Amino acid sequence: TLTATLTGSASATGTVTFKDGSTTLGSGTFSGTTATFATSSLTVGTHTITAVYGGDGGNASATSPLPVARSRISAGWARRTARMRRQRQ
Repeated sequence: TLTATLTGSASATGTVTFKDGSTTLGSGTFSGTTATFATSSLTVGTHTITAVYGGDGGNASATSPLPVARSRISAGWARRTARMRRQRQ
């Protein structure tokens, strides 16, 4: 799950678009100052994730990397997770 939090005094309206490089992953609608988007489409490897917000009457537009902007998911971790899921079934 990707999460974007807008800092400031005004609750945000609208959506945040989450991107992996130039590819749009999806968007999340604000609830207060936080928007989330759940995805399972990220593959094993390094990803540069950004959150893009167009702004509203009380908040300026913003584009920023998420706190963990470059993450590495190892192939070994993915195999272990798949194996654990099979064992639970």
